[in-house]
Amino acid sequence: MAAATGHEKDGKLLFMERTVRPHIGSSIPLKGISSCYTAGRLGDTNQSHRYVFLSREMNTVVLDSTKNLSEHHTTPFCLTEGTIMAGDLHSGTVACQISVHRITLVMDHKLHEEIVVDSENELFVIDAVICDPYVAVLLNDSSLIVLYIRIDENNEVKADKLNVDNVYQSSDSKASCLTIYQDKSGLFVQRKSDNSNALPKSIVVDDPDDIGLNDNLPENADEISNYFYHTKKTYQLNRESNVEKNRRLRTSIIDNEFDNWQPQIDSFVTNPNDVYPSFFLIVAKEDGSLYFFSIPSFELVFVAPNAASVWTTLVDDPRYAKYNPTFGFQTFDEPKIKRSKPMAADGIRALQACRICEVSLYGTGPNGSRPILGVLVDDTITFYEAFPFDNFLDNHLMIRFKKIERSICVRRQPFIIDDNRQPVETIIIGSKVRSRYMNFVPKMGTMENVIIAIGGYPTVLFVGTCGVFQHQFSIDGAIKGFCYLCTPSIAHGFVYVKDDMIRIGETSTRFPQVQYDTPYPCRIVPIGSNIIDITFIFPFNLFAIATSVSEEYSSIWSVNNDEHQEQECEVDDGFVLPRRHKFSLRLFTREDYQFIPNTDLEFKDFENILCVEEVIVSTLGSKTGLMNYLAIGTAFNMGEEVPARGRLLIYEIIEVVPEIGLPTTRFKLKTLAELDQKGPVTSISSTEGILMVAIGQRVFIYTIKDEGLVANSFLDLNFYVTQICPLRSIALCVDMFESVHLLRYQKDFKVLSKIATDDRKVHPRPHRVDFVVNNQNVAIVMGDMEKNLLVFEHDPESLESKSSQRLLVKGGIRNGVTVTNFLRVHAHVSDSMVSRRQKTYNAHSTMFSTKEGSWGFVRPVPERSYRRLFMLQNFIENQFQQIGGLNTRGCRIVRPQATGSELSFTNAKQLIDGDLLMQFFGLDVHDKDELSRRLGTTKYQITDDLIELTRIVRHF
Repeated sequence: MAAATGHEKDGKLLFMERTVRPHIGSSIPLKGISSCYTAGRLGDTNQSHRYVFLSREMNTVVLDSTKNLSEHHTTPFCLTEGTIMAGDLHSGTVACQISVHRITLVMDHKLHEEIVVDSENELFVIDAVICDPYVAVLLNDSSLIVLYIRIDENNEVKADKLNVDNVYQSSDSKASCLTIYQDKSGLFVQRKSDNSNALPKSIVVDDPDDIGLNDNLPENADEISNYFYHTKKTYQLNRESNVEKNRRLRTSIIDNEFDNWQPQIDSFVTNPNDVYPSFFLIVAKEDGSLYFFSIPSFELVFVAPNAASVWTTLVDDPRYAKYNPTFGFQTFDEPKIKRSKPMAADGIRALQACRICEVSLYGTGPNGSRPILGVLVDDTITFYEAFPFDNFLDNHLMIRFKKIERSICVRRQPFIIDDNRQPVETIIIGSKVRSRYMNFVPKMGTMENVIIAIGGYPTVLFVGTCGVFQHQFSIDGAIKGFCYLCTPSIAHGFVYVKDDMIRIGETSTRFPQVQYDTPYPCRIVPIGSNIIDITFIFPFNLFAIATSVSEEYSSIWSVNNDEHQEQECEVDDGFVLPRRHKFSLRLFTREDYQFIPNTDLEFKDFENILCVEEVIVSTLGSKTGLMNYLAIGTAFNMGEEVPARGRLLIYEIIEVVPEIGLPTTRFKLKTLAELDQKGPVTSISSTEGILMVAIGQRVFIYTIKDEGLVANSFLDLNFYVTQICPLRSIALCVDMFESVHLLRYQKDFKVLSKIATDDRKVHPRPHRVDFVVNNQNVAIVMGDMEKNLLVFEHDPESLESKSSQRLLVKGGIRNGVTVTNFLRVHAHVSDSMVSRRQKTYNAHSTMFSTKEGSWGFVRPVPERSYRRLFMLQNFIENQFQQIGGLNTRGCRIVRPQATGSELSFTNAKQLIDGDLLMQFFGLDVHDKDELSRRLGTTKYQITDDLIELTRIVRHF
């Protein structure tokens, strides 16, 4: 999507992409691959990987980068089993492979040590992690093996087994997954009992002088007067009451101080060289809790109880530690809760609810200073960010985790199909090799330290200087495996598995580079001037851009017998001259993201470009009978004394022999028509092979004959037209002060007539208008200057339509921003989570841009989904707290409410706020269940509706 923004020298073009676009170098057809990993380093300048592991259920394929990524048959690795994990140790010197039954350590392409987890093959590996220099393995009986890998003085690789008895003693529940985190941020610090490393925090202590202080005011009027107006001592007036102290004491120590915490982007970034790296083992148990152990002592340092409920904040459980005695808190003596095992349904996959299937903790952001915790609960990934917080628990970490707003659904199919709940896709019974859904990439294009979430909807989580962003990686569909890859030819690439295909590629870094530190991936092209209008010419893949440059002038224009005369004025050197805009038209191509040389069109002095549009007009010079032209409308603005005039310019884009060394100069502009008009040409459009032109208060119909424009008909209206939006034989006209009007053109009779209008007597000034298409039904959406979005319908059978002469208001919502443009596109239905694809595809999405630099969508939804979402919106408005105490219902009411007619906005409730509905994803599991129960539905049905709504507006 191309957008023009900025002012004067800050003008720029933005090319926004809804997905991260990979540049594929090669594709290898291989069947049955479920995951992929890289290990080993070559030691060159790129630190290239040597081995690429492609894992199947029963075997493993190893590719060697020294042999152009061909299959390696004489490898020291295990090829007869599926690979659970593979990675580097000792800076790539040692390559480690963890298969179903063994751990293989290879150095210099030689097998140094092979560890079999069970000689009888009854036990097998269900999860494993490699974090230099530690290797952790989780077996199917919930036993844990942690190895310390070292290289001895004889240059031999040795594996020392560590004692992990403290892990078994922490809980009776079985472990489901694990990970190891190397902290380089300096946030993971254990609190000392002597308070030497305690975080600074203001705490109110009791004052003995406040014992006799009474907080209650007197009831007698005279006593009240004396209480407020008689002289008091200064220290008594400034003293804080006991009520205020107790309130501060409650809120400043543990409870809700950081519930609305936001990370400070501009804070000081810790130098990783000054931080001593510490290692932590994170184990997820079947009861849904997360346990953090320090390595190598395996001391329990943090417990997040029932983390599978995806709470807003993960807090350390004080039942597993002791409070610091300095503050007078008492440790809980109640026994630890033993939760029952979740139930599983019959079938190939489990219907188990609230089970942590995968956990990860990576250091993102600059120098890995922003730790992000990822938790895969059933089919949804939820991310948390660590922040410092003193829990006053000795020998425990002084951190908490705050949930990031948006979650990621990794499913390929909806939760509900034909009113039946579908099984969890991430839990596959009988499979020993599974995909790893969260993967870390040190560098990807212009992004560093990112997390790739694969599955049915791959997503990139990037922490930049402007915040935390999630960018889709779904341009190639679902992904089963992903890993980071460096080769001599690819500096920072990747390998991912798609169905029966292995793709190797990288993210493009050619000019202009894609900026990912924005809500959407964006290429920024500086222009250096005002951009008045922009249009895309489809057959030639070009952009026509109207720009203006401000310049001073010292002349006065006058009219004498229809002749314009210019008179120069002599001014002093210190006189401040007025400024005017000099307009020009330039062609822009995405081949090199530059303007095409020698194609600029310079316009006359005081001539302003009002509209630039690509029109499709009937002509005899093409095979299809239609031809694409470039139409430009201008107006001469010379002051109040000179009547406004304009010009209508029609150009044809032709291809010629390009100049030497300039391949883009093959495109040229050929003048087809140039007509002087008696008014400003404010809007141009085309439909069904005709040209519709708005000139002041009139709308003209033109056709092209003998390479010239011929006027067929016109309609004289009583308003100044600012926009024409056609759809087949009908068109919408927006005037300057009134509202929207519906016109109809009868091609057989060459008649242009007015059908209906919005006759509200009290209304804001209209700004932009477009159609909302829902299969065979069509409505009208309009944005006005009071920042409202209104929906109109033309219903001739209604009594309120005054014999089909009135447009009826069917919906309205206060958008809060002024709409500058509309664009109607088809729905994106290639995603597997989208149901009813044909009907969804025919329901168009109407995009809109705003003056504040934002953009959004207006889209029709089915009646059944609308009722569920409308009830959800009412529940969120009544029950949820909003930022800043904002009244969501009051801020979305159309303003003004008065219409000056019998029409009213009371029943115009057909628009719902999509941003408000997305707060449903930020709830924990219990709140989702309770909310869904009150709405008479399930959380899975609401989730399907919201996911489908967000994905059908995603475009490549």
